[in-house]
Amino acid sequence: MKRRTSSLVLAGLLAVGACSGGSGGSGDSAGGAGPSSAGATASVAPTDAQASGSATADFLQRNGLAGKDVKTVVSELDRTQDDKARGLQGSVRQGELQLTDSSGAKATLPIPADSFYLSMAPYVSRTHSCFYHHLTGCQGELADAPMAVTITDSSGRRLVDQQVRTYDNGFVGFWLPRGVSGTIHVTYADKAVTAPFTTGPQAPTCVATLQLT
Repeated sequence: MKRRTSSLVLAGLLAVGACSGGSGGSGDSAGGAGPSSAGATASVAPTDAQASGSATADFLQRNGLAGKDVKTVVSELDRTQDDKARGLQGSVRQGELQLTDSSGAKATLPIPADSFYLSMAPYVSRTHSCFYHHLTGCQGELADAPMAVTITDSSGRRLVDQQVRTYDNGFVGFWLPRGVSGTIHVTYADKAVTAPFTTGPQAPTCVATLQLT
């Protein structure tokens, strides 16, 4: 088996690549009512947090994602191509998931401070430019392909040691601790690749530089 060490480009890729996308969250104003000191009914403006939460809840409801936490939303959108036809887009950043639907409405879901989503698309001959993983836009070369993935941090602790199949989009994603670095090793058929990774504040969430040889 040939092995090749491929360096991830962890800096200088801040220019968004072909499969990066998504945008910031949005909020719609909504009014409420409550009694005034004089006993009359007066309109009460919601706080920014309440308005943002209401808008996000409405967005998730409209797009069939109501009641789902951010990790479930990321997993569901990454594993299927069905949402492409619906026009739903999701961009995974270091600390949040940015969503946009076919109407242009936007929502942002925070990712827990101790978690980082790293999605990778090992390839043999064809790849693309990528920094932020686009859940409904990125397409890797090897879809539904069996692979063995080991991810080890710099202290030698194994964070991932799994036999996996890549999703329909050619990617496979893992929730890792935030703020660590280490090594990714992937084997596929008689090919393999080893490369460094990091989950720091400027790290890519999309890794498309893993060439299997």
